[in-house]
Amino acid sequence: MIWTKRNAFLLAGIALALLVAYVALLALRAQSSGVAGARSAARSQLPAVWELPLEKIARIVVEPLGEDSLVFERGEAFEWVLASPPGLRYDAEIAAGVAPNAALLVPEKEIGSLADGAERYGLDAPVTVIRIFLGEETDETAGGEYDILLGDATSTGDARYFAVSGDDRVFSMRAEKASSLMIDRLNALDRNALGFNRGLRPAAIAESIANISVNGVAAEDGRALARTLAGLNALAFFDASDLSRYGLDAPRLTIRFENEYGAHAIFIGNAASAEEAYARVEGWDAVFTVPSRGFESLTISR
Repeated sequence: MIWTKRNAFLLAGIALALLVAYVALLALRAQSSGVAGARSAARSQLPAVWELPLEKIARIVVEPLGEDSLVFERGEAFEWVLASPPGLRYDAEIAAGVAPNAALLVPEKEIGSLADGAERYGLDAPVTVIRIFLGEETDETAGGEYDILLGDATSTGDARYFAVSGDDRVFSMRAEKASSLMIDRLNALDRNALGFNRGLRPAAIAESIANISVNGVAAEDGRALARTLAGLNALAFFDASDLSRYGLDAPRLTIRFENEYGAHAIFIGNAASAEEAYARVEGWDAVFTVPSRGFESLTISR
């Protein structure tokens, strides 16, 4: 290219245009980021009601309406145990999950105020009250106790109203979160019905099961029944005060067997549905349902 004043002027113009375009692009990008940030802030505009230090929570008391309270306490190794009611065979995973779910409390929405009428939200008689104690303090005036009051489900059913101690505001939390806190005696029970198959492969458990009998007679297909027993878990628990309601005062089936942990017995009662039957195990006063599949050949249904 022959260098002339005209060519130099053209090149300078092109450079200036590119610079202007680059600056405009940067401005547009910054504006887009600002909009995205504003949208993100709008989605998370509600701050946490509280974020308690998990390591300082010493005890949690869950009080279901009209039922006995459940007391969860932190052990020396920071494991969580169900201290009361005593002797209850409980689900360790449920016990371990109470504190983390109660420590971080982020509402879905702010709904209103208790001044509007607590009964509007089912908070005049909460379905569950969760009391959280930090350290060894149990006196609310000392700042050691934090309470969560769970009320009615919202009209859509996918959330539940709640309030906390010392705050008149009413919030909603997602139904899944609420369910993790609404623990009662029945849903705290251990779903590992036979109590020995946690964390083990069903095939290995089945191999260890021997001497299976059904109503006092040696099982015809013991291996198939052993596989059913090896993977058996409770589906739901029921009030065990009247066994006749479930056909467990005189069970249809009494299945006995042995393994490395000793002798066991499971009793099968009436059909709860086309796919489930009521059951209980020897030495445990819980009534629960189990899948009928695996017991079908033993004619458990009416």
